[in-house]
Amino acid sequence: MIQKRRFLPLLLSLISLVHPVFGQGKLLPDSIFSGPQGPFHVQGIAIDQVNGFMYFSFTDRLVKTDLNGKTVGSVSGFIGHLGDIDLSDDGKIYGSLEYKNDDIGKGITKKLGIAATGQDAFYVAIFDAAKITKPGMDAEKEDLLRTVFIKEATDDYKAVVRSGDRKIPHRFACSGIDWINIGTFHRR
Repeated sequence: MIQKRRFLPLLLSLISLVHPVFGQGKLLPDSIFSGPQGPFHVQGIAIDQVNGFMYFSFTDRLVKTDLNGKTVGSVSGFIGHLGDIDLSDDGKIYGSLEYKNDDIGKGITKKLGIAATGQDAFYVAIFDAAKITKPGMDAEKEDLLRTVFIKEATDDYKAVVRSGDRKIPHRFACSGIDWINIGTFHRR
């Protein structure tokens, strides 16, 4: 039963990508190959139908392709976990970005062959999609990314909650930011 519940939102998302009514009248290819991207799996995708680009977030990089899968650009240099992404109407790509010194964080830094930071912090990464123009762009050296610190999520992750005699890590069982979605606020 759990698998069916997880499958339905995915199915509806896929239908919205290829169906002309849901997909803004433009049919998309039935598959887009991002190319080999190292030791990590895809974390999130976003499609820019207006300009004809697809964005893939992998743990340590963001990849921009055309709708045929040809790489247009990529941004790397993350030592944390770049997770789910969304594309806003103004051409910005928003992504969850986590730095954790837990088993997951240590596994990421080990795969990257770098020392762990020891830092626990959560951010929203904001990429300027128009500035992603070539493969191998560096997140720290290029002027295409800014981050916003998410204090509440960081505090919840670091907190230890007492329940009777027990100490329980991570207030509200917070382990990170699993999803990000950018919406438009309309005033009445």
